[in-house]
Amino acid sequence: MAALHFLFSFITIGLWQLIAAFLHNKQYMTRMLEKGYQLHDDQARMDDARTSLGIVKL
Repeated sequence: MAALHFLFSFITIGLWQLIAAFLHNKQYMTRMLEKGYQLHDDQARMDDARTSLGIVKL
């Protein structure tokens, strides 16, 4: 996995690191929400977050 990150970073002149950070953040937040972490914000923002993460409100 590290070799792929190095390869992509080399090919994209480091731009891959920026993209990988956003991908990691999305995966981390999705896992946290699946484990039961609750969003505490106004309803419109929570709905936007669920929509962008592909989570259906039950």
